[in-house]
Amino acid sequence: QKSIDALVCVHKGLSSQIPGYDYRMTTDSEKRFSGTAWQTGRMRRRLRDYGKIIFVDDSRSGINKDGFCFWNVVVIDHNGKVQTVLGAMTMSPTNEAVYWVLSSMVQMTPEAADVVQCLMSDLGVGEEPVRRALSSIDFIGACTWHIMVIDFPKNLGHLPDYESCKSFVYNKLVRNTVDKQVWEDLLLEACQKWPDAATYLHELATSKQRWGAPWRLEHFTCGYESSSPVEGSFSAFQRSIGPEPLTFVGVVQQHVRKDREKLQQEKVRTLREGINCLDPRTVAGRTDAANECANLFSSKTTECFEQTNQDSQNYICTPISVSPSQSEQGATEAFEVTRRSIADTSNPPSPRTVMKINGVMRCGCKKDLNWGMPCDHIQCALQGGFVEQQFNNHWRNRDNVVEDPIVRQGHTTAANEEIVYDSGDVTFHTQDSVDKTIVGNVDVGEENICNGARDGVGVFVTDYAPAGSQSIVKGNARAVQSKRRKKKLDHTQKYNMIVEEGKQIANIVSSDNEDLFYKALGVMRWLRSNIQNKSTKEIITASADYVGIELSSSSNWSDDVNSNDPEILPPLMKRGAGSTSTKRFRSGTEVTATKITKTTCKFCSLIGHYINKCPSANAIGCRLTKSNWVAEMGTVQILPKKNLPLQFDPVVPRDALGLQLVGCVFDGLRSQAQDPSKRIYCANVVMKGMILKDCRELWLTRAVIDEWAGKGKSSSHYVFVKKN
Repeated sequence: QKSIDALVCVHKGLSSQIPGYDYRMTTDSEKRFSGTAWQTGRMRRRLRDYGKIIFVDDSRSGINKDGFCFWNVVVIDHNGKVQTVLGAMTMSPTNEAVYWVLSSMVQMTPEAADVVQCLMSDLGVGEEPVRRALSSIDFIGACTWHIMVIDFPKNLGHLPDYESCKSFVYNKLVRNTVDKQVWEDLLLEACQKWPDAATYLHELATSKQRWGAPWRLEHFTCGYESSSPVEGSFSAFQRSIGPEPLTFVGVVQQHVRKDREKLQQEKVRTLREGINCLDPRTVAGRTDAANECANLFSSKTTECFEQTNQDSQNYICTPISVSPSQSEQGATEAFEVTRRSIADTSNPPSPRTVMKINGVMRCGCKKDLNWGMPCDHIQCALQGGFVEQQFNNHWRNRDNVVEDPIVRQGHTTAANEEIVYDSGDVTFHTQDSVDKTIVGNVDVGEENICNGARDGVGVFVTDYAPAGSQSIVKGNARAVQSKRRKKKLDHTQKYNMIVEEGKQIANIVSSDNEDLFYKALGVMRWLRSNIQNKSTKEIITASADYVGIELSSSSNWSDDVNSNDPEILPPLMKRGAGSTSTKRFRSGTEVTATKITKTTCKFCSLIGHYINKCPSANAIGCRLTKSNWVAEMGTVQILPKKNLPLQFDPVVPRDALGLQLVGCVFDGLRSQAQDPSKRIYCANVVMKGMILKDCRELWLTRAVIDEWAGKGKSSSHYVFVKKN
C-alpha cells in the first residue's frame, strides 16, 4: 500500500514540476492496482510531430521488482533518433493491456487518434486491441527480427537445410518482392523445396499483411521492417537503472529523468544543425542538390540523399511509352531504369519502372514510399536533382524544441505546499495527506463488475486521472461515465454485492471480541427492521449512535449506493516469470446470461441457413461428405495429360477453408486412369466467405486431399467438386 501511495505522490509532484506532465492509473474489479501510464510535455510534442509511425513493445525482466510489464512507446524523429512518447506499466502483457496503454496515450494526446497511421511491434500484439484504440490506423506491422531470429529457429531449426530455407524466406518473402502474386508463388515454391517447413510457412502466411514485403513497402515505416528502435530503448533504459530492478516509483522517476536528458540533447543537436547549415566549409563540400535538401530537411536526410545520388550513377534511365495500365494509375511519363554492369549475365535483374504521377516520381521498388525519400532509381530518372515533393514531411527540419503543456480545467496548485515524500533521488512537494480527489473519474458499475468477474486479476476496470485533465478524445467521456454510473443493477448483481459486504463484516466481527459481535448483530437487526423506512444518511447516523461512534461534522454522506472509495489497493500478488495463465476457476456467484442464438452459416456468415443449404457454397460446387466421398471423387473431370505439372504441392495453404476440384490428370498408364486414387487433382483455394483465393491453381495428390479433409469427416476443411 505504501508503494502505491508513493506512486500517486510522485505523479502529483511531477505534475507540478515537469511542464505538461500527465498520467493515468487503473485498477481491476477489486480496486487493486493494475497499471499506470505517464507522459511529459516533450513526449506529447514528439508524438504530434513524429507520431505517424510508433513502435510499441514490453519488457518483463530487470526493470520492475514487482514483475510488472514495462511498456515503452517510441518514435523516430527527423534525424533518425529514437525518442520516447509514452511510458507505462501493467500487470500482464495481454491484449487488454495493449488497448489500455494505447487508449491512455490517446487520452493524454488527443491528436494521436488521427496522427498515428502505422504501428510496429511483434506478432504477440494483436490487431484487434490496436484498432480499438486507434481506429484510423492504416498498417499494423510485425517485427521481422522476431520472426527470423526467434520464431524461425524454434520451429524450423531441425531442418537439415535450415540456412538455405531461412535465406530464401528472408530474401524473397520478407524483402525485395513487391508483387503480391509473385509473393504467393514464391511461398508455394518454398513449400515445395522444404516440405517439412510447409505447415509453419502457411501458418506464418496467415499474418502476411503484417510482415510480407508487398504489404509493408506500401506504407511509410521510416525504412524499418522490425521493432528494433523500441528494443534498443529497453537496453538503454536497463543500463541506466543498473543491475537491480526498481519499484514503481523508481521506474517512473528514472524514465522521466532519462527523458529530460534526451531533451537537453535535442536542444544541443538542434542548435548545431542550425550552425552547420551556415558553415561555408560544409556547404562547399556538398553538391547543389544536397545544399537545397539541407535547407529544408535534417542533416541525416541530407546524408542519405547524397549517398542515393552517388548510387544512382550505377543505373541507366531510358524513357518509355506509357502503357494503358500505367495510364489508369495516373502516370504521364514512364522510365525504365537498368544497371550499367551486371555481375551475373545469365540471370540479370529485371529493370525498375519509374512513373510520374501527379508531378511526383514513383518507383516500382516502393522504397520511396517506405523510406519517405527518393530511391536511387528515381534519382537516376531525375538526373540527381532535388525535388521537395519526393520527401515525406516527417524528415523536415524543426527550428526549436517545444514542450506541450496540458490544460487542466479547475485545477490549481497551492502556494504553501509542504514536503511529504522524499525518494532519495528527487524530493517532491505536495500536501501533507494524499488528496484522493486526484484519482477521479471512478467508474465501477455493472458492466465493469461483470468484466472483472470474467477476466480476473489484471483487468483494467477503473481509470484514474488528475482532476480536471482532458479525458477520452472524440466525445464527452465524462458524460458516458456518468451514464454508466446511473445504470441500474439487476437483482442478481445487487444480491451478490450485499452478500460480499456481509461476508466482510462477518469476517471482522467473528473474532474473540464478544462486545463487537453483539454490537454488529444489533445494528444488522435494527437495519433489517428500518431499512425500508429510512434514507441512507439516517441509517448511517442511527447505526453510528447505536454502536457509539462519533461522526465528523464535515463528513458528507451520499445516498448514492454506487459511490466508491477512490483509494487504490496494492495488487494481491507479484507477477512471476513466464507467461500469464489463461485458465481460471469460476466463482459460484457468476451467472451466465442467457444468449439468444441465431442460425448462422459457417461458410458465408449470413443468418437464416446452415452450410448444407448455403447458396454461396452450392455455387462453388458439390460439397463432399464422408457418405459421398468415394463416389464424387470419381466424377471429377479428367484433363489432357499435357497439363500435368512438373511438381506437385505437398500441402494445402493454411488459410484455406476449402478446395474446389476443377479437374484431374493421371500419372502413369491409361489403365490407371479409372482408379481415382492414382489421379493428380487440380484445385482452387476457397477462402472464408466462399471466395476463391487470388493465386495459381494447386496440383495435389489424392493422398494429400484425403489427409487434409479427413475423407469428408473434417469440420474445418471442405472439398467441393466443380460441376459443368
